[in-house]
Amino acid sequence: MSKKPTIFFCDDREKWTDQLQEWHSAEFDITTINDGGEFRTTLRGLIDQGSPPDIILIDLFHPHGPPAATEVVTQGNAAMEKLNEENKIARNDINAAWHSLGFELLKQARDLCPDIPVAIYTEHGLSIATNDDLDRVSGFNGEWFLKGKGKVYEQNRLHDMLATKRNSEAIRNWQATRKWLWSLSVVILIVSFSYLWMANKPVDDYFLSFIISQAVAYMPKFISDMEANSRKKG
Repeated sequence: MSKKPTIFFCDDREKWTDQLQEWHSAEFDITTINDGGEFRTTLRGLIDQGSPPDIILIDLFHPHGPPAATEVVTQGNAAMEKLNEENKIARNDINAAWHSLGFELLKQARDLCPDIPVAIYTEHGLSIATNDDLDRVSGFNGEWFLKGKGKVYEQNRLHDMLATKRNSEAIRNWQATRKWLWSLSVVILIVSFSYLWMANKPVDDYFLSFIISQAVAYMPKFISDMEANSRKKG
């Protein structure tokens, strides 16, 4: 049985850490903490144990000081709930004025360009997005790209999207090369075996022919391993 992937999640509210456990513990091994002050120590402990997490999730807002039920924290939670309610009201007004056509355009882009990075480029769309909206973007392998976050942020995101495209192209090229070489190896094997049989050659020649055909088929893996070793040494 394969080992489940691991998640390390830090959130000051047990509501969310408990929910993550409830929803995803069947698929993931989950470690959670509710105190950001323990984050580095806990993560370092996982790494030192030889079990670094596969995924790290970090809540954005944490209370000042220890996560006790202080009046300030209580007020903060109330303000957060108020903000959520205001978002619902704002979402209704926004939807009355604008149509979220971007989700439909994302689908069209994905239908026409299945391997091209596509992002929803929005200023406030993410802040009022529903769970269904997030699912729709994720389902079409799209990204969220926030407007107005500065030139450097946008340059980095654009470069990341280009890198994603290049990586996808490289993978497709490798896959095509592997298929072509496997086909070539089969042809070599059939032709060489036919010749050896007709020429009544010894068994050793059949073995040599098989080795040559396999060398052709596995050439991409040899090249990939050599490049990986070269990067490690570099």
